[in-house]
Amino acid sequence: MDPKNTNRIRIACRDEAEHQLVKKVAEAKIGTGARVLRDELYPIKVDSVKRAAVLDKNHNILTGAAVALGEENETTVAKIA
Repeated sequence: MDPKNTNRIRIACRDEAEHQLVKKVAEAKIGTGARVLRDELYPIKVDSVKRAAVLDKNHNILTGAAVALGEENETTVAKIA
């Protein structure tokens, strides 16, 4: 149970597959009025990235930039700012 909010239960999973399974079962089995919270996102700062590799001429983020940065850093990129 969450110490700050006794109506909230926190579940720790070993890997992403287990996390998705727990989330799927919880959404199906929990009673009316209960909900499963969204995944937590953690900000990561990546230094020494060339602007030309991430931005186009109009300073818009390139479509493959998030995928490339995610693969290099072994993570999933949800948002680039």
